Amino acid sequence: MERDVLHKILEALVLLDVWCWRTNSGVARGANGARIRLAPKGTPDILGALSSGRMFGLETKDPEGKKSDQQLTEAQLTWRSRAQARGVRHARTLSVEEAVEAIKAWEKLDARP
Repeated sequence: MERDVLHKILEALVLLDVWCWRTNSGVARGANGARIRLAPKGTPDILGALSSGRMFGLETKDPEGKKSDQQLTEAQLTWRSRAQARGVRHARTLSVEEAVEAIKAWEKLDARP
């Protein structure tokens, strides 16, 4: 289940001392019933900052889901494109291992002079 993978990734990243947090996109209702705009549609499930200060986003997908459900949606592709144009790192992940590999690879890239 996607939620389970997401929580496991967050736990692993916290143990690696990666500064990151869960994000929610869309609209919610406040206590008084007012609409509250959350992160823009397509925002990754996890946002954070690498030790270099560069922002990253991880979009988690269910590793046991249908192949079509593991692909990025149009809104997610748009977010990724806009973010990458500004230097933000982005990856779609199906597992803790993929997420950790992405973070380590980005840290290595950003450490280059």
